[in-house]
Amino acid sequence: MKTVSFPSNNFDYITIQDALDHSNNPVETVRHCYNLLKPGGVLAIKVHNISCLLSKICGSHFYAIIPPDHLFYFNLKTLQLLLNKNGFKFHSYYYNTQKLKLSTSILRVYKGKPTGIGNYIYNIIQKHPFLNFSIYKNFHDLITVFGIKAK
Repeated sequence: MKTVSFPSNNFDYITIQDALDHSNNPVETVRHCYNLLKPGGVLAIKVHNISCLLSKICGSHFYAIIPPDHLFYFNLKTLQLLLNKNGFKFHSYYYNTQKLKLSTSILRVYKGKPTGIGNYIYNIIQKHPFLNFSIYKNFHDLITVFGIKAK
């Protein structure tokens, strides 16, 4: 974001998708977005939700825990705090639904290395591609929040 220069109060809407958890300084990134937005502008942030049930079940094996790629981890509370501390009024949130192949879902649960029953199911799917159908999943593992810059 910092490689291109834009004037302050220039944008109505800024979206950060699947990037804030890669940032060296998420606070600075959100503050920079605040400066770029016009009064009343909206910042949308989509990241992995570290507090989802899948994360609690998988622990350190949760697919989104991949240092050094993901440097920070967020949940609804930390995202609200991040927005509020940087001048935004928290507006709303939702948990994202994704369409994934069944095999991709298994790989995600096992961080790319299925073991036990997961490996067994994965191998069956690989041998019989018709079983690799798409599913819609929403484990609350992805969250999008919206903050509004005061007018």
